[in-house]
This record gives sequence, C-alpha cells and structure tokens, in this order.
Amino acid sequence: SLEKMMENINSKTEMNEKGSIDVSNFKIATSSIYSQIQEGAVEKKKEYKCIVETTDEISPESISKLNGMKDWDIIQKTPVRVVHRRAVMNRKKCIHELKAVSIGPKMLEITCLTSAGTYVKEFVSGDFGRTQPNVGSFLGTEACILELDVINIFDQGNDIV
Repeated sequence: SLEKMMENINSKTEMNEKGSIDVSNFKIATSSIYSQIQEGAVEKKKEYKCIVETTDEISPESISKLNGMKDWDIIQKTPVRVVHRRAVMNRKKCIHELKAVSIGPKMLEITCLTSAGTYVKEFVSGDFGRTQPNVGSFLGTEACILELDVINIFDQGNDIV
C-alpha cells in the first residue's frame, strides 16, 4: 500500500539521520491526473518550499521587504541546466506570493506561490543573470537553493493533487 511505502521510506535511519528524506501524501498518479496537471499549465499555480543559503548575512529588514513583495513579474531566459532540451527564449512568469523566514544568519526558508512553469531554482539564484529579478539580486547577495519541494499544485484556486 502507499501508506506502507511512505512508512518504509521514512523509517530508513540511514536515509533519515540528517532529515534528508521525508515523504507524505502519496497518491496514485493516474494518466487522467497527469493530463489534468499538464492541461492549461499556463493558468495553474504551484506552491514550493525551499531552503536557501546566501553568501552574506540577511538582515530582518531585507526579509521584511522580501515578504512584502507580491505578484513579481520576472523574465526567465531558458536556464543553463535545461538549455540542451528547451528552446532558448525569454519566458515571463509571476511570483504571486513569497514568504521568507530566517533559519540562520545566511539561511532562509522560502515558501512561494508561482505561475506554473517557473524555474524556481533559477528564481532564487538568478542563473548567471538569466532570471531577473531574483532573490539574490533583491537581497544584494548570492543565493543558492539547497532544497526544493513542490507543496501543492492549484488550478483556478483548487488543489489538483
């Protein structure tokens, strides 16, 4: 069963000693769910949680300004990591909401709601200037994503999965 698979993965001490793996909410992904996820991807929104490390310490004021941003329009040139399989072009995406919490002097936990198709790793790092604006440029420091999880997928405000 899916429940047993989750328990098995989460109980593996060699995997979980450092908290590296924690799974929840397994569901069977039927072809109709996959089609629903892909259908009308432009209108969909995805929610992500990520752990970000910065080169410099981040002030509480900077975090407050970051949290105050809503509906950021960003331009993403095809990322370096996928340029071999995607057309090189600029894509306009939107960061609808962003919540940053300091978890250390140079560490943030960021939860963001984005338009589907947003390259979140590149939104954080800037991808050598290929994504503008980005978290790193906003904070005035280099930012690197250490962990990235999809939390939810929304279609017209409703959960899909």
